[in-house]
Amino acid sequence: MANSRARSSRPPMCRMCWTACWRAACFSLQPDSLNLWRFYGRNGTGFSIVSPMAVFEAESGDGMLRGPWAKTRRAAAKLALYLVRYQDDQVASTLGELEKALRPLAEIIKHTGPDRARRLREVAIAVMSDLLYLYKDAQYADEKEVRAIEARTLGDPEIKTFRPSDKPYEKLYVETSALLFREAGSKVIIGPKVDEADSVELHLRHRLAQNGWSASCLVDRSRAKYR
Repeated sequence: MANSRARSSRPPMCRMCWTACWRAACFSLQPDSLNLWRFYGRNGTGFSIVSPMAVFEAESGDGMLRGPWAKTRRAAAKLALYLVRYQDDQVASTLGELEKALRPLAEIIKHTGPDRARRLREVAIAVMSDLLYLYKDAQYADEKEVRAIEARTLGDPEIKTFRPSDKPYEKLYVETSALLFREAGSKVIIGPKVDEADSVELHLRHRLAQNGWSASCLVDRSRAKYR
């Protein structure tokens, strides 16, 4: 994914969040899944672009693939990926950990003035809002999704806009660093229902060679079986 999708959020009781938006760059650890071809790959007639983990800021961890959420003005050189969780017990576990972490803050709020207490609550909600995008319903568990999450103020100069042809308004996005095709282990998988796949494969290999990526990026065929 070259550009991350922008999603605005306005959590309750948090006025500062009205002037911010969250972007989520969404990926899957399943590059050749029949379900994903059906839902996101134009019913098998599209393509899956595979980038190796080396292009991300990622390593194995408990619940995430490492790295703090980027809050700096400029986009990080590498995206930090976080595993999306789907099970209720995982949500309960996270809420339990947050409850313990927030106890000291709750005590401070209890013994401070109303203006400072309101500000502390707003900051806590804004920081935790990132977590909203790392949990999905269990019915999506087969997606094995990972996401990069980042919050920006709406006035951030790096936010760009585009207008979809079928929408009367513009959407927001932030460009990521270049992460497609260049790293060894990259791959383009041709969908299982693409017509004239032999010709399409030659065309893709030609375009990769023209851009100097034929050594780093392979072209492969989907092994997903449609009935």
